[in-house]
Amino acid sequence: MYQKKIFLVATLVGLCILYALPVLAVGVRGIVPEIEMIKVNEKPVIDGELNDKAWVEVARSFKCVLTGWKNQTGTSLIRNQRIVYLCYDDE
Repeated sequence: MYQKKIFLVATLVGLCILYALPVLAVGVRGIVPEIEMIKVNEKPVIDGELNDKAWVEVARSFKCVLTGWKNQTGTSLIRNQRIVYLCYDDE
């Protein structure tokens, strides 16, 4: 009886570790993208529209654009991909 309890607890712990392994692996590998941001000439307007001069300048630089987001486990791309533009100005 005692051995069955130990086996059951060990199995549960093993399953928990296997379930969390993909998330832990992403953290351990430290896959964090490095982005070179550009300084824009004009102040960007944060309004959801990407047609002002600052965002066009960022898009043309190809340096400050993040895309290709993956799911929590890192095994596949998410649906509804997002695009992130990063930049800075004097302010």
